[in-house]
Amino acid sequence: MLFRSGKLILGMGLGLTLLVAACATAPYTGRRQVILESEGSDISTGNKTYEDLRCRNETCQDPAVNDLVTRVGSRLAAAADRPDYQWEFVVLKNDQETRAFCLPGGKAGIFTGVLRYTRSDADLATVLADRRALQSILDNLLSNALRYTPDEGEILLAAEEIKNFVQFSVRDTGRGIEAERLSTIFDRFNTFSERGSGLGLALARRLVESLGGQIAVESRLGHGSTFRFTLPVAVAQEVQHPVEVG
Repeated sequence: MLFRSGKLILGMGLGLTLLVAACATAPYTGRRQVILESEGSDISTGNKTYEDLRCRNETCQDPAVNDLVTRVGSRLAAAADRPDYQWEFVVLKNDQETRAFCLPGGKAGIFTGVLRYTRSDADLATVLADRRALQSILDNLLSNALRYTPDEGEILLAAEEIKNFVQFSVRDTGRGIEAERLSTIFDRFNTFSERGSGLGLALARRLVESLGGQIAVESRLGHGSTFRFTLPVAVAQEVQHPVEVG
């Protein structure tokens, strides 16, 4: 998937697609998620959006693809632990759309355009996160990359699953960051340059950590920068019950 802005090419090197859901607690860490909307109205809106998507797009009848999405979606449902949700998984026929979705209330699925990038359970990763928080993180990192990369430069957005996390990276071929600034780059009011206040990176760190992840940067002046952050993969947590003996 490519986005072009002038001479700049943003390559989205995703070997996986993300189903993003707003859930109450991040797995493994137990941290509270960033919930930005009222839940009741969210579910109602989610159901209406889902019905609209179903009306505007045919349903894919390929049993292998449907089984894939159902398996991965079931991981999300188990990890979310929302018995009040009416979970439903669907594959919609639209080869131009490369989106996955998970709506409040448990309606989740993908468009067939996603299949250009992934065909396996491992690649179709599921992340527990608030969708608007994730968008804000990526917006901040990409805005910085666009600001400091020349027109002839290149920006790569990539993601890969590593153990129990998905690692996102935003790499650019811009001016880079001075070594002495790297240790405080995510601090509030850090001056990234004469054109930035650093508030965007501080917000990105706060959101990543609230979602149970970590964020870091690697950079050399004159050689560009790479920002990486992780989010936990949705995995059902085992619950151990005491066993009575005798």
